[in-house]
Amino acid sequence: GDMFEAQKDGRYGDPFTKRSIRRGSQTIEDDVSIINEVGGNARLLKVGEQKYVEVKGLDIPSPPWRDKKTDILIAIPNNYPSGGLDAFYIGLPMQHDSGSIPYQQGETFIDGRSWMLISWHYHPSHPWNPLQDDLESHIQQCRGFFLTRGVRQ
Repeated sequence: GDMFEAQKDGRYGDPFTKRSIRRGSQTIEDDVSIINEVGGNARLLKVGEQKYVEVKGLDIPSPPWRDKKTDILIAIPNNYPSGGLDAFYIGLPMQHDSGSIPYQQGETFIDGRSWMLISWHYHPSHPWNPLQDDLESHIQQCRGFFLTRGVRQ
């Protein structure tokens, strides 16, 4: 009995229906668990008071990226999901055919690894909505950076 419906944003289904978790009231732990249940590779980590989700082995197009997979890191606000997700980090080393990584902001060291902050934000006409968006939709937002939209500076 799975039921799916087309949504205005072009996504189908709702992974939260399987767990009876209403979007907007889920925790980041719920989201990580669901990502892993559907075949993703995500882990929650905490550095000081800051939570992050690391997503390993995200497929990316090569070219223009030198690798076919990458790891990303997403900072989680304390008031998630009402406090929306924004931007992300790319695990280093990482190379783009242009010689520089588009939208890079600065390098940092988190959980024993170097990461590059990527300034990749939601379009003003489609801001984060905790009743519609979640960790999975944010990972798709991050994937957009690596696709056609992310190779232009």
